[in-house]
Formats: sequence, structure tokens, C-alpha cells
Amino acid sequence: MHQGVPLMGRTAKSVGSFLGFAVRLTAVHILTYVVIGGISYWLIAQRYWTGPEKLPGLNDPSGEFVQRWMLPAQLLRGFIYAVALYPLRRALLEMGRWGGLVLASLMLLVGSIAGISGFIEACVYMADPRVELFLVHLPEVVVQSLLFGYLILWWERRYALSVRVAAA
Repeated sequence: MHQGVPLMGRTAKSVGSFLGFAVRLTAVHILTYVVIGGISYWLIAQRYWTGPEKLPGLNDPSGEFVQRWMLPAQLLRGFIYAVALYPLRRALLEMGRWGGLVLASLMLLVGSIAGISGFIEACVYMADPRVELFLVHLPEVVVQSLLFGYLILWWERRYALSVRVAAA
């Protein structure tokens, strides 16, 4: 026992805490992905995905394959983000407003630019790294990352406050 709470109770509480975080994070991810991605697609990027300027090898976002797999892919992506970010949750919350910026920076810099499948790797290992496609989507990724970082931390703060109030 630890502080009067049996090990099984602590484990169930930890699993519940993680699952709640994963659901909240996945919801914020899908919301920002769909809203910011949709706006970006219609305002800026559509010409690279359909029509005469379509880049080879890209699936049409309105096609059956993308429509079938977009939601499952984003659910999986949200869950993977949750696994990676859950251990950092408290530290990000303690950073206050900086926590959202740190989270957005991780998403942008590690995910899109320096990651294993990021832009730097594409420039080195691909014959055509599609620089124009990366640059067209860069504003979208920056805005989505910032919105995601600040929204998830806002929701986590509100959630933590509601848990404290309920426990009092």
C-alpha cells in the first residue's frame, strides 16, 4: 500500500487518468486537424491535390480511400500523441502559457521538420522532396500545432480544476 491506496486502486486510477487524457487529446487533435486542415485545403493547398497542378502520388482527399481511412488514421494518431505526451502532461501544465508553445513546438519541429519522416529526411532521401507541398502546408501545420497545444492544455487545466473541486 502507498498512502492508504491499494496498488490495484492506484493502477485503475492511473489507467483511467490516461484514458481520459487520451480521449480529450484525440478529440482536440481531430477538431484542429479537420478545421484547420479543411480551411487550408480550400484556401491554399487544393490545387496540389486535385486538378491540373496535382502532384503525382497524392491521394485525392475526396476519394474513397482517404474518406475511409482518414478518421481511423486520426484516431490512431491521437492515441499515439497521448502515449507520447501523457508523461509530460504535468510539466506542460506547470509551464503555464509556455506549455502550449512547447507542445506546439514539439509537434511542429519534431513531427514535421526533424522527425524520422520529416522534411529534413525527405530532402536527403527523396529524389523529389516536394518542397512546394511542404511550404504550402507549413502555415496550416503551424496554426494547427499552436491551436492544438493551447486547446489541450486549456482543457487539461479545466479538467484538473473540476477533479479538485469534486474531490473537495
